[in-house]
Amino acid sequence: MAAVPLFLLTTLLPLLVLTAQQDSSIVNGREAKPHSRPYMVSVQQNKRHICGGFLVSDSFVMTAAHCLTWGQNLTVLLGAHDISENQKSNRAEVKFYHIHPGFEADALENDIMLLQLKTAVKKTKEVQWIPLPKKDKDVKPKTVCSVAGWGANKTKGYASPRLLEVNVTVMNRKTCIKDWVPEPITSRMICGALNIDNKGACQHQQDHSALPDTMAAVPLFLLTTLLPLLVLTAQQDSSIVNGREAKPHSRPYMVSVQQNKRHKCGGFLVSDSFVMTAAHCLTWGQNLTVLLGAHDISENQKSNRAEVKFYHIHPGFEADALENDIMLLQLKTAVKKTKEVQWIPLPKKDKDVKPKTVCSVAGWGANKTNGM
Repeated sequence: MAAVPLFLLTTLLPLLVLTAQQDSSIVNGREAKPHSRPYMVSVQQNKRHICGGFLVSDSFVMTAAHCLTWGQNLTVLLGAHDISENQKSNRAEVKFYHIHPGFEADALENDIMLLQLKTAVKKTKEVQWIPLPKKDKDVKPKTVCSVAGWGANKTKGYASPRLLEVNVTVMNRKTCIKDWVPEPITSRMICGALNIDNKGACQHQQDHSALPDTMAAVPLFLLTTLLPLLVLTAQQDSSIVNGREAKPHSRPYMVSVQQNKRHKCGGFLVSDSFVMTAAHCLTWGQNLTVLLGAHDISENQKSNRAEVKFYHIHPGFEADALENDIMLLQLKTAVKKTKEVQWIPLPKKDKDVKPKTVCSVAGWGANKTNGM
């Protein structure tokens, strides 16, 4: 028997989002004046700094999607200048993780994540949020931008415990595309060139081989409002042992969650725009699609394929223990109710399932132990 937790996603205000960068350095950066950037935060795992970020409201922090290690919880250190342990500052816990659905880990495409804090923070001299532009727009070449963080102040150096800052200049995208080797530059990125004295932010790939020290890419996008929704769980490596074939389309809420058009997990429609599945079904940096109205999920099966707009993962998800293994997939387009496609009624409140209750399990799992 599996316990079925429920939780309610809260509404997100639309926000203009900038990215953080992977393994960033603030090369030749100078130490910032303490608390001159009260919006800056240290995103931490097990109380150790892993990424910079910034407050965009009293309840939301912007950082990079790659900063979230699958199944590990993050905290946020607010009001810090020196992030050593004896630094007086405030630690905030994260309630929800909102990851850009187009995040691709290898290319760092759409490397964006919003952290929703459990408790709204109070504005002080050391803790404030940064004003955001009211609409998305391209930053013109030759614009001087400021970069800050707790990165290393020299190539292959150690990260600074004190906040560093440096100015970079936005460069023409065509020139950037020509010079940026081997990484692609898209229309959703900004290139920031180093100053002539070799100052600026740089980035390292996961294998720690240095990318060119002359620029940094910063994608932008506008998050849309999320509706509150009731969420259920799914389970990993499911099997339908000794299961019988269901009557075709007798469970019109069932969907096949797929990666590269190959079945990965089962799921079910909970509304015209949301699918419930398991958090472990999302491979970091890979996009999912949803096959609706299917019985036989072979390629020649007549069915509808839906693209995913946002991934909403339970903030307490722990991969090793499969704790809170829950994810909502928000579809790009609302689906229409048909004979083959419908959503399942959900309970109006959270409650435990009593012992001896007979439950129905369905899916495209193996029908015998260790089966295909």
